[in-house]
Amino acid sequence: MKKIILANGLTILFSDRNVRTKYNPADFMLSLTFCGGHITEPKLGLASLYEKIVTNTDPSLSSFCGGDITSFYAVGQSNNLEVRLRSLYLSCVVPRLFDDHVRSAANEIILHTQELALMPERQTKLAYKHTAFSQDDVVWDVDKYVQAVKSLTSQDVMAYIIEHLVAKNMVVCFTGPQTLFDQALKLMRKYLEEIPSGNKKAPRKLLYTGGYQIVPNADETNIAMFGWRLSHSVNFAELNILMSMLSSRLERKFSEAGIIANPIVKIAGYFGFRTLRISINCINTARFHEAMDIVCSNVRRLINELASDRRMEMSRNRAMTERLALPNDRLPRSIEAAWMLMRKGKEYNNNDCIDTMWQITSSDIRDTARLIFSERLTCVIYTGIECPSYQDFALKMK
Repeated sequence: MKKIILANGLTILFSDRNVRTKYNPADFMLSLTFCGGHITEPKLGLASLYEKIVTNTDPSLSSFCGGDITSFYAVGQSNNLEVRLRSLYLSCVVPRLFDDHVRSAANEIILHTQELALMPERQTKLAYKHTAFSQDDVVWDVDKYVQAVKSLTSQDVMAYIIEHLVAKNMVVCFTGPQTLFDQALKLMRKYLEEIPSGNKKAPRKLLYTGGYQIVPNADETNIAMFGWRLSHSVNFAELNILMSMLSSRLERKFSEAGIIANPIVKIAGYFGFRTLRISINCINTARFHEAMDIVCSNVRRLINELASDRRMEMSRNRAMTERLALPNDRLPRSIEAAWMLMRKGKEYNNNDCIDTMWQITSSDIRDTARLIFSERLTCVIYTGIECPSYQDFALKMK
């Protein structure tokens, strides 16, 4: 990794890692990342509106948002490096802000929001996010959000760009062969060196708080989400085996009990932080309490019992297979590098997980379970029936 800071304060990162994309062959990946986003926006919906304007300006750009960090990236081949960099600059730093463009982007966001509003899992995920990282219970208010987006103007977007898209608040990352480094740097100086220096934004010090929230419903859908913060001390290889072990146990227990609950155990990222989240979607209201008890008992089992040699072997193999089926980067490599620079966090590397899984023991899994589940519980329930208290759930998992 090579870092260069331009005279205006803009940081450039160069990484000679290979570029892998799902659909298109590429020689390089180019990203622009800045500190700013949904949890620091001066007006509700403004970060989303800016993001939509950028991707509408150039549909080849993709975006990732981490709450207070936003990234855009493009992939390309060596013969179109300048085209990609110029487009990234024009789309992000000086996008077209005519009123019809702004209104079209706002209408797309409003339509998308209204379509998602009726989805129970979407509502539960939003409630989980705000419960895990806020002292206050927040249920997504669709009407309030829609009205906020409708009220935004091109002047609002321009003010957002002037404040956030400044050199000292940006990281541009190039991932590709070293033979392109000199050409890329020359082009970056050409397009980026005249960006005003501005001021660097400090990432918001958002705390994981955990907590409890019930989202009432009037249908037969019943969803439970349980979560815990993943600290930097968690070993990712051990975590993936633990997740595979827990997932298989829940599948087996639900099957034995005749409960259709669709358990999902995953690393869920919100605001640039990671949590371990267990979700169940139970279509039989009468069995919902039983399904939640099964989750609690299996969390407790991980904390208090050592897995058998047979179970460890099966879980290691399943975890390796699951990891091999995924690309190495949850985020594109160029964005991951920028986020690590801004947050100083711990990088998730899929290949490292696979390489070290065979060394993991049942004691390692139990120790990891105790580390993770000692964090404060996040519990969000989407249901129309009465549920146990937060304290009841916490006690059932010890």
